[in-house]
Amino acid sequence: MKPKTRRQFAAAIIAAGAFAAGAAAAQTWRCGNSYSDRPCDNGRLIDTDDARSKAQQHDAGAAARRNAKVADTLAQDRQRLEAAAPRGPAVVAMPSDATPAPAPKRSEAPKTPKRSKTRTRQPPEYFTARDPLWKPKAKASSRP
Repeated sequence: MKPKTRRQFAAAIIAAGAFAAGAAAAQTWRCGNSYSDRPCDNGRLIDTDDARSKAQQHDAGAAARRNAKVADTLAQDRQRLEAAAPRGPAVVAMPSDATPAPAPKRSEAPKTPKRSKTRTRQPPEYFTARDPLWKPKAKASSRP
């Protein structure tokens, strides 16, 4: 039987892939932090059977379908809002009592700050930790 739509064709491909994957992935090995379908050094065989009941599996499928439906609705809402939004640059209205600042002339170069004639102290190339509360001891006098 030939599929009539792309959706039916995609469903047939997915079903065939799931069937092939189910037959091929009979064993799953945990190799450290990754999983593989082939044994590895120090690997453990993992049980991958679904232990949920049919009712639990049905409930999980129903929840997934509800979530997909809500996601589609939200996507349609977002697309509708984006289509209704105005295109182009945003315009911000200036209050009527405000006067705009004059634009700078192109011929004027931006002013650079003047350097002081005194040299500024450069920080040392190395770091020395100092205790701000420490005071040096008075030197002992050499008087007899």
